[in-house]
Amino acid sequence: MSRQSSLSLWLAFPWWFLTLLAAIVYALGVYGLPNLPIEQPLLAGLASRTPSMAKPLSVALLLLSACSAVRSGIMRQQRRKLLARQSGIESIRSLSWNKFEQLVGEAYRQQGYQVNENGGSGPDDGIDLTLTRAGQRILVQCKHWRSTKIGVTIVREHLGVMTAHGADHGVIVGSGEFTAPAIAFANNNGIELIDGAALIQLVPHIQVDTPWVKANESPVPANHSRCPLCKADMVKRVARRGPRAGSAFLGCSTYPACRGTRNARVV
Repeated sequence: MSRQSSLSLWLAFPWWFLTLLAAIVYALGVYGLPNLPIEQPLLAGLASRTPSMAKPLSVALLLLSACSAVRSGIMRQQRRKLLARQSGIESIRSLSWNKFEQLVGEAYRQQGYQVNENGGSGPDDGIDLTLTRAGQRILVQCKHWRSTKIGVTIVREHLGVMTAHGADHGVIVGSGEFTAPAIAFANNNGIELIDGAALIQLVPHIQVDTPWVKANESPVPANHSRCPLCKADMVKRVARRGPRAGSAFLGCSTYPACRGTRNARVV
């Protein structure tokens, strides 16, 4: 394994785990192992030298913890921007498969789920996302198919994976459509199917890919939403065309320089 891949593996751990590990290493090295009643001379000699090794190792783990926290914050911001940039199902379909999975994961994360992304890092049995909330564990499979309909075979396989992993619920998210047999099988076995149309409802704050009308703008009080992208003031607008024609939403006041949006609120 290369040095870079080893570092990426360590940074994949959450910062709190690395911090806890650093504390354990330090405590064992300084206070634990040297004080054990070890009679074997070689082992006793090694135990006596653990403080000199434990201190730099715990410092290295703390540095990794800080890097992991920064990395996590950057990735979270990137996913929020990815979510806010979408203007409809066509922009979602133009994403790569890994960006599509990140988009779906962030959509669920903003609904209060804890999301674990497999990210194609190894054998996943068709599990792209694992959601947890209120003690429930939900397995999500993402099918970023632009032209082919998702058939019943995929749904049957997902049921088998759910059973094997003891999941409470299963979801299959696609950017296209499902066949009639797939929908029937899912309904009979408690699997939720989210097609392209339902995906639009799942993704919050989705932008409307249409010109905004200055005449329909009104300022939003300062104690309400800021732009999710640039943090500028938001203004209330009304969509002229598209799937949400006639509906109000909050748009960034710097448009078209920034296309951040939020759901409209009563102000």
